[in-house]
Amino acid sequence: MLCDSLFGSKSEINALMALMCFHVSRFNARIGTNGELLTLEEQDRRLWNRELIERGSYYFQKAYVDDVSDTMTEYHIQAAMAGLHCQAKDYASTDWIQLLKLYDVQMETNPSPVVELNRLVVLAKAKGVDEAIDKLKRIENQSIFSNYYLFYAIKGDLLAQKGKMDEAIVSILKAIDLTKTFQKRNIYS
Repeated sequence: MLCDSLFGSKSEINALMALMCFHVSRFNARIGTNGELLTLEEQDRRLWNRELIERGSYYFQKAYVDDVSDTMTEYHIQAAMAGLHCQAKDYASTDWIQLLKLYDVQMETNPSPVVELNRLVVLAKAKGVDEAIDKLKRIENQSIFSNYYLFYAIKGDLLAQKGKMDEAIVSILKAIDLTKTFQKRNIYS
């Protein structure tokens, strides 16, 4: 229905369809056997729906075929990011450099503190945890992060990767304290 509607540009609608297909393709792998949320790294990719990934790829291609204006929307960027995750055979083979480039585009077109924070996860994979921690220090005093559990979860993860376990534990405990739902609490327990 969305694709047949007259609402919005065909390119943007196709990019949104691609994004939805890529995300839904991973639903069966997001919850563990005890009801806990699983990170992308922990997910069993054999549970990902390949048919939906192929359909997402189809819509992503159409997003560019149907629009000659070269307009890249937020849906195009997010679909490209989700598509890279879906195309990687495993977490380690994810194209982190390309994902970082997409986050850089997103920061140019739709900058926000949350996008900048999310970019740090990819930056750590693409260029190393030291660079990500340096960037984290530059943004950590923004008021938006004072009660944002994902900020502390990401900070804790980066510090753990660096081997700073005492500091990492403090951040993870803060993330847990700020998390409101049981499932989100279990991801950090």
